Amino acid sequence: NRTRPGDPLDYSLPYLREGAYQMVALARAGQLDVAKQLSGYFAETDFINGIHPEAEIPALGIWALTAVAEQLNQPEYDRSLWPSIQRKAELIVDMLS
Repeated sequence: NRTRPGDPLDYSLPYLREGAYQMVALARAGQLDVAKQLSGYFAETDFINGIHPEAEIPALGIWALTAVAEQLNQPEYDRSLWPSIQRKAELIVDMLS
């Protein structure tokens, strides 16, 4: 239920940068059920990439989540994501100031 950049035995924690690319690729390839399942972790997580925080993770999360939402075309899914998208956007604005 989470993305890994390699073998889960070597990478015990998800990496959102690599995971964003994986999730978008899955959605664009028509693997919408898998991409939707992975989106929960992306919605909840704002900064952690593996074992340390990184500032671009909120933007990558927004990109991946909206790419899946675009392919799904399900208004209820869009509504469920909105609080996470809004929170991530607010974090980006805060980091800019």
